[in-house]
Amino acid sequence: PENRFNSLTCYFASDVCQEQFISRLVWLGSKQVLGLDGIGEAGWRALHQTHRFEHIFSWLLLTPEQLQNTPGIAKSKSAQLWHQFNLARKQ
Repeated sequence: PENRFNSLTCYFASDVCQEQFISRLVWLGSKQVLGLDGIGEAGWRALHQTHRFEHIFSWLLLTPEQLQNTPGIAKSKSAQLWHQFNLARKQ
């Protein structure tokens, strides 16, 4: 059904919530929320597919090595993401 998701759903990854979960990650990284530069929908998808996030804050547990070894994310990009993620931890 169209009204299956609302503002209180899909904070945890599941098969049913896959698209909404990615949308939540994109929203969380947006300029209006955490302002994570350098990551959009494709980046979140790559991270989630590789590291199988349990919830929308699972990315905070990623190590620099995990970011470097994520298919689809260049090593130079992984260093930038690590920096952005560290800034988010301090917010």
